[in-house]
Amino acid sequence: NKEVRFTDWLSLVEHECCKAPSLIFGLNTGLYDIQAKKKNISIAEYINNNNAQAISLSSIYNHQAFENYQFIKIKMLESDIKVELARINAILKNFKKNIFVRLDANQLYEIEDILWLDKNIDHSCIQYIEEPICNPTVDKYIYLNREAEFKYAIDESLYIGNDWMFVDID
Repeated sequence: NKEVRFTDWLSLVEHECCKAPSLIFGLNTGLYDIQAKKKNISIAEYINNNNAQAISLSSIYNHQAFENYQFIKIKMLESDIKVELARINAILKNFKKNIFVRLDANQLYEIEDILWLDKNIDHSCIQYIEEPICNPTVDKYIYLNREAEFKYAIDESLYIGNDWMFVDID
């Protein structure tokens, strides 16, 4: 009975899950966490023993000065897109005018909601909107790209059916 080395596990995950990057990330994080727990240290310390002891996440979270930020990411939380736009505008009032905003909708909205938002939001500071639509497909993104001004960020959740075959749009 040969003990499987840590690097063997990492290689196995990389090989077997090559078409699912989020799964690779999750499994690798778990493997590194196990190694760190064996040494009774944090995963951050295991990966880098010069890691920071505290991290300033965002001005909204820790109420630090807003003027120091060039980029912000706003998680869209409201199911009513009109209420969400009001929330976004309220947040943006706290920032200087040359801020870059990344919106993250986490597949919360219908196409009609995103088209409404596209027509009613000030695009001057919006860099992109991540995962704007529920039940995403390549055809829906092609349609949105044609009809709206937004730029989009999508992730590995854009696949066909349950077979985890990723879409090749070339």
